[in-house]
Formats: sequence, structure tokens, C-alpha cells
Amino acid sequence: MRVLLVDDERSIRLTLGDALEDNGHTVRRCENFKQGREALDESTFDCIVTDLRLPDGSGLDLLPVARERNSTTALLVITAHQTVETAIQATKYGADYLIKPFLNEEVIARLQKIDEVMKLKAELAELK
Repeated sequence: MRVLLVDDERSIRLTLGDALEDNGHTVRRCENFKQGREALDESTFDCIVTDLRLPDGSGLDLLPVARERNSTTALLVITAHQTVETAIQATKYGADYLIKPFLNEEVIARLQKIDEVMKLKAELAELK
């Protein structure tokens, strides 16, 4: 699975990115909104994992861009600054929501479920 990981915390980009790669995913790491937006302009991704608060914008602002580029891209928002409002905004775009601190295994498990659903949808489309 091709994953775009956008987080301003270097430690998360390194540890989570490495854990995802160790589990067979291809990961592009970005540290801010601008880099994440540029990555979306340059390539397509199966999943976007983004922090809510970025130094130059909001991870929520990446969600409609991702949906515009590819309606099937899975979205996961990670944050230490959760509110009901941001959770509702994230789910409007079909995004999953994960609160920091989290275990890398939690993200990996969610991506495995996403991958399974994507495969089933592709199989269903093929059968139709």
C-alpha cells in the first residue's frame, strides 16, 4: 500500500514510517501541510495518515484534496488535540481518527483492515 505520512513530529515520521515500511508499505513522509499538498499533486496514495495540527495548516485541509484526487484513498487523522468538532470534520470525509499517543501496531492494524476492504471492493468491482 502506498502511504502518505504527514506529521511535524520527526520521531513519528521516523518510527511510524519505518514500522509501516517494515510491514510492506511504501511510505512518503512529509513534515507540513505544504509538503503533503505537493505530494498529493505529484502522486496518488492508497492511504493518507496525517496529523491534525501542522505548522502551516491543518491536516483536515488535506482530506478534501485527497478526496478530489482519488475518492477511494483511505484517510486516517492522528492527533493529540482531539475535539468532538474535529472528529466530526474528519469523519465527514470518511476519515478514521486516532488519538496520540498511539502504538505503531494500532496504525498497522488499521491499515491492514483498510487493505482488506480495498481488496474486497476491487474483487466486487471485478465480479460486477
